[in-house]
Amino acid sequence: MYDHLYRDFEPGSVEVVVHADHPTLNRRVAELLQRGERIDVLATHSKYAPSQARWLLPLDSLVAPDALAELAPRAVELCRFEQAQLCVPRLIDVRILWYWRHRVDTVPDSWDALVASGMRFGFPGRESGLFGTFFELVAGNGGELFDAHGKPTMLSPEAERAIETLRNLASRAPGDLPDWHYDEVDRALLDGRVLWGLLRRPHWWVAAP
Repeated sequence: MYDHLYRDFEPGSVEVVVHADHPTLNRRVAELLQRGERIDVLATHSKYAPSQARWLLPLDSLVAPDALAELAPRAVELCRFEQAQLCVPRLIDVRILWYWRHRVDTVPDSWDALVASGMRFGFPGRESGLFGTFFELVAGNGGELFDAHGKPTMLSPEAERAIETLRNLASRAPGDLPDWHYDEVDRALLDGRVLWGLLRRPHWWVAAP
């Protein structure tokens, strides 16, 4: 969805060193940074910024406060790590539930109802897409993955319930679900392999090493 932005660059003015989906991007960027390669601007999720913090230049003195004041405060705060503004939010994404209207009589209004419906449901089955779904299930049930001191709190009833929900949904999904990112969920939904699809409109965050 962002490919058209690359056409705005003046020919020869920018060298694009990595252009890939997020898991591939992160692996490739990690390799480049470990080798000491130069990356001037990096577009990624805010959740990945802490792991790249030692290579990122804090933006507090580079981005005008007025520019941040126009953005959603919570989105800006989520781009901070250890009192430093490591990146700036470009947009906020949401999960969208798509379904085949002519093949579904009743629309479940909760995860429990969706599980009980027995319908085939598609969602990302690996890496950040799967973890994001797990995290949202935990948080939606009032749980947390880390406490106020950054310690993991994943051994909780909310986490166990989330895992059970994902297990139930995956048990009746196509067998190749563990290989799915978002594009594969799109294709499975369009091809009718699943009646429901949980998709995320990708959000990107800009940081400057």
